[in-house]
Amino acid sequence: MRTYVQSGGRLSYAEPVDELRLETRDLDDGIGQTLLVAPAGPVRGSNGEFFRAEVDRLIDEEGACSLVLDFGEVESIDSSGAGYLLNVHDRLEARGGKLALLNLSPGVRIVIDSIGLTSFFSICQTLEDALDEVGA
Repeated sequence: MRTYVQSGGRLSYAEPVDELRLETRDLDDGIGQTLLVAPAGPVRGSNGEFFRAEVDRLIDEEGACSLVLDFGEVESIDSSGAGYLLNVHDRLEARGGKLALLNLSPGVRIVIDSIGLTSFFSICQTLEDALDEVGA
């Protein structure tokens, strides 16, 4: 598991969390094609940029084909971040993978619902359901 921290425009490893933290975990026993990504903190503004850069890296450089995004510790997301999720969905689908969203807070769910993206995502309440959705 890796922990990245966005703090004041800097990306660092294992520093105290004050803005946004991302944890990643391999869900398919070392193959690395299905990953759990768990952001903690708000996904908006510069934090949203950090979130997008890290997810892009997981897809482009580490070859992730399917992602489970656990939003259990994300209290808010802006419309740009929610729109980015659609981009991730489309990119993963193009390579035969899937995206599942897990543990959406009411604030995150409202944004996704309000811009009409709910029908594009597998929204799950449990990790087991999310793993079923992505085929892991």
